[in-house]
Amino acid sequence: MFLTQTILFILNIFLDLIYIAAFPILSLIWRDPISNERLGLYPPKLNKPIWIHAASVGEVNAIIPLLNELLNIGKPIFITTTSRTGRKRVKDLNLPVTIQLLPLDIRLITWSFMHKLKPSMLLIVETEIWPNLLLAAINHKVPVGWVNARIAKSSVEYLNIFKFVFKPLFQKISFVSAQTGVDTRRFRKLGFSNVTTAGNLKFCLNLKVHDPNKIKQRYGIDSSDFVIVWGSSRPGEEELLIKILPRLEAEIKDIKTIVVPRHLNRMEDVCKVLGPIPFTLFSKHDGFNYKLLTVDKMGVLTELYSIADIAIIGGSFRDFGGHNPLEAAFYGKPIIIGPYYTSCRGSVRALKHKHAILFSDEDKLFDDIMNLYNNESTRKLMGDNAKKTLEVNCQSLSNNLTSIKKLLI
Repeated sequence: MFLTQTILFILNIFLDLIYIAAFPILSLIWRDPISNERLGLYPPKLNKPIWIHAASVGEVNAIIPLLNELLNIGKPIFITTTSRTGRKRVKDLNLPVTIQLLPLDIRLITWSFMHKLKPSMLLIVETEIWPNLLLAAINHKVPVGWVNARIAKSSVEYLNIFKFVFKPLFQKISFVSAQTGVDTRRFRKLGFSNVTTAGNLKFCLNLKVHDPNKIKQRYGIDSSDFVIVWGSSRPGEEELLIKILPRLEAEIKDIKTIVVPRHLNRMEDVCKVLGPIPFTLFSKHDGFNYKLLTVDKMGVLTELYSIADIAIIGGSFRDFGGHNPLEAAFYGKPIIIGPYYTSCRGSVRALKHKHAILFSDEDKLFDDIMNLYNNESTRKLMGDNAKKTLEVNCQSLSNNLTSIKKLLI
């Protein structure tokens, strides 16, 4: 540990000098309150808070179930994010937590920030490794844990080059709750000692269990109808839908297609795109006389997934990174996803492993839908496998909480 502190001390001398010289410029550049948080000048005044650091939107979304549980402990929750979009995501959750951007990983900043904040613990989500932040926590005797932890092979190879510097630091970490056995082995290889395989928090969904008959009645759907739900559609995907919809309606007599745009501010554009085909807006529908329904209301996608015969994941047939397929999996539905799913790669990989998701593209989509329509047993098997994918990871929340609560004793 002495060697680690010495090397970081020497390195930080240069960083400190650069920071001191650049401070006036940084203060001018970051005059707005949010950007100014990078300087770490004004930590919130909280009583020994649990400090959670989540890099961006994906990490924030992953720990929502954990956040809800930690709020029941009774300690203040302080969350930092690396990105402004992550900060906004936390704010949009409307939870009783304090949020700001992570201060720069410079010794003068992290040491002062940690000294003033006095957190009861520091929890880092997934992969973030900030040497000065870790060193400040250790020097202030703040226990550090990694939750929902994962690490790429390339990161292990890079960090191994400097293992003689980082290993003593990593050995001081209180616990690592890794997502998979592969992640567990990688963290141990880097010198982390208390590493367990806890599962992935992203799979710990706690969605409402809907009454399918009531939902179908609300949306004017008959028990004999074949329901396709296109969730979180993005620009260009409605055009794709209307290309294949006439053929689908010709082949599937009782088809009902429901489109749920990702953003309601697109409704005017969506309606223009769908204009050549008769469609009904949810806010105006009054019965069973529609083939295509467009939902102009927020917060209803999960109840629609609960009655779908096929769920199509939006944002994946055009390059928007895809959207969460796990909500459809929660309700045991066969899932079709396009070629773009970078924002949900881990979830898609897990569903693929269980043969619970069908990969499609613009050219194949019609045939893929028809194949599922004509194979009820395949639809059921995919849906069952999707639900099992969540059940395999259902203990992740309790596993992560167990490690955290040990630090509260």
